[in-house]
Parts: sequence; C-alpha cells; structure tokens
Amino acid sequence: MPEVMIEAQRRRGRPRDTDKDASIRDATWQLLAERGYDGLTFEGVAEIVGCSRATLYRRYATKAELIAAILDSTSRSVEPDLPPEMSPRDALIAHSLAGAIYLSGHRGPALISLGFVAAKIPELVAAITGHVSHELEYYRLELRKLFPSVAPEEIDFACSTLLGGIVYHVALAQQELPRRRIEQLVDQAIRMLEDVA
Repeated sequence: MPEVMIEAQRRRGRPRDTDKDASIRDATWQLLAERGYDGLTFEGVAEIVGCSRATLYRRYATKAELIAAILDSTSRSVEPDLPPEMSPRDALIAHSLAGAIYLSGHRGPALISLGFVAAKIPELVAAITGHVSHELEYYRLELRKLFPSVAPEEIDFACSTLLGGIVYHVALAQQELPRRRIEQLVDQAIRMLEDVA
C-alpha cells in the first residue's frame, strides 16, 4: 500500500484529546505508585480518568505499551527548551533539573518499582531500556562536548553517577533537590571526567 494512503488511514477519526492523554498519564503514574505494575489495570486507569476501557485500548494494546507511552510523554512534558548557545554545563543542569521534576512525587517510586518487576516481563524491559537509553543521550551529548576524547564508558559512568544521585535523593529519599545541589552533582560528574581526560 502506498505510504500516502497508509498515512491518510492513520489520520482518520477524531484527533487525540491531549487533556485525556495527560489524565491517562497521571492516573497511570498514580496507580503504579499505589499498587505497582501488577495492580495497574486498564479498568483502574479508566475509573480514575472517567473514561471507558475502550478509550484506553484504542490507544494502547498492552500495559507495557501504556508504560512506554507515559515514560515518553512525561519526559516530553518536562523537557527543557535549550538555546543552541547554552554551555554544556548549563545544559546538563537544565536536563538534571528536568530529571528531578520527572522523578518527583509518585513518579519516582513508581519508576523504581517498575525496575524491580521489569526483569520478568520482556516487553517492559524493552520499554524501560529504550527510554533510559534515549534519556541518557541528552547527558552524553553535553559531556562529549566538554570531553570529546574521553572514552564512552567513562562518559557513561559519569552520566550514571550524576543520574544516580538524582534518583537517590528525589525518588528514594523523596527529598526536594534544589538547584545548588543539582549544580554540585553536575560539577562532580564534570570533575570525574577531568580526572581521566
């Protein structure tokens, strides 16, 4: 079938309701935090949102697909808008502040609980791994600008250390992470790479 016809078929029907999508996202996070992956049901999400299960099934075929969608849409909802001339350090701080917002409230504990069950569910592993890899690339990019000759595994270690600090404080300890603390974590990651550059 020609590509134009396929695209036209995808556009048929009513346009997606972005408010409904946001409500579904928030309800899914809420249920994941309260009941975990096993307790997350389309019925539960539909009840909180005030929609039918059919609304959810039209959007997502499986729970793993729903989770992949909320990971992506949550990330896009907090993604910073960075001017091209922004320094790599400032871009790392902006991404880290967005990461702290992403992990705040019930989303952080929900993500941690997803990590524990993911090993048993291959499609969930794929969704989470793909999402994490995509998110890490923002940090890798900025650190590569600062240290273009440093080995990729060193860059990845600095990224993991930076993000691990944010995850610990925001998601596990449930602490607010002020900008000055974010700056300290970013500077620590930069110093780590200065030592091996």
